[in-house]
Amino acid sequence: MRVFVLLALLIIATPAMAQDLRVRVRALTVTETDSCSNCTPGNMHTSYWTIYEAKVKHVISGQLDEKVIHFAFAQHAQYTPEALKDLVVYLRPAPPWLRTQFQVDYEASDVAFR
Repeated sequence: MRVFVLLALLIIATPAMAQDLRVRVRALTVTETDSCSNCTPGNMHTSYWTIYEAKVKHVISGQLDEKVIHFAFAQHAQYTPEALKDLVVYLRPAPPWLRTQFQVDYEASDVAFR
């Protein structure tokens, strides 16, 4: 029970970080890359960067004025077209190397389907 409560508190606290955003979006374009997020010698590649262009439907938490956003997400599988119609995305500013490599403003730390 204690572990569950601690985990719940961590999940609740995470979106409240100053630079994090939680938004509901519809994916407009999805571009898969062959660039893996965990590439190190001898490591099995399990996640690859996927680049999204998405229409912002609703800002759940945080401040965002843009109507269309570009973000990268390290994922291990493709999502179905139906799932891409309604996503809740946790965003943070993309680190400089991610901005340069993929021309995105944000990095998704988590994606959920509605």
